[in-house]
Amino acid sequence: MATLVVDIETVGYEWEDVPDSSKDGLVKWLQSRHKSLGQTDSVMREARERLALSPFTGRVVSLSMYDIERDLGATYYTADTAGDFKDNSFTYKTRSEKEILEDWWEGASNYDTFVTYGGRSFLLPFIFHRSVINKIRPSIEIAQQKYLTQQSPPYHVDLMHEFSFGGAMNYKPSLQVLADAYGLSNKQLFAGEAVGKFFQEKKFADIARRNSTDVLIIKDLYDVWLKHMAPRTFINKLDF
Repeated sequence: MATLVVDIETVGYEWEDVPDSSKDGLVKWLQSRHKSLGQTDSVMREARERLALSPFTGRVVSLSMYDIERDLGATYYTADTAGDFKDNSFTYKTRSEKEILEDWWEGASNYDTFVTYGGRSFLLPFIFHRSVINKIRPSIEIAQQKYLTQQSPPYHVDLMHEFSFGGAMNYKPSLQVLADAYGLSNKQLFAGEAVGKFFQEKKFADIARRNSTDVLIIKDLYDVWLKHMAPRTFINKLDF
């Protein structure tokens, strides 16, 4: 099998660029979910912070991939000026968001297994919607079924789903928590809220490098899962 680990970094639009109707919808949704956010300033602050979490109010600024079988990585990222470079096993290339997504779909058809952390609820919907918004037709359907035992190629291993026993655990651990628990990293991983700050400071290459670090941690976590927790039916499929 050809296996690809993938992760993205996103930033929200400027608040002033978001349509008023979308702002109102987000604020009302937050108020309905969090009764404690009674103060307008608290609601508005959280609304601004959430812009990067939606493909309708945010965009992809970095997409990092790692081919497990070839032991090679590539990260596409947006920047003010061209800044292609290589670093260890990763190649970094500057692209517009549309070019990032076009390159992603062109390469995705070569793989039959995709590995993510939180891909089902965040990464895949974000990529799909941003692609359509950019008038790009996805080249493949990535695992519409939730459970691996019900999937057909291409498979999608969402490690957040797998390590929380299909979401049954009351506490769904972050990638950082799992990395610490399994001894996969001795450094702080890239917190999502830091992306916006880095982007404002024009630290584009730093975003790309940190995105790559997250991908390598996801790859190591996949190795742990594959060895100790993967369903036997899935492991058997890897031999074909």
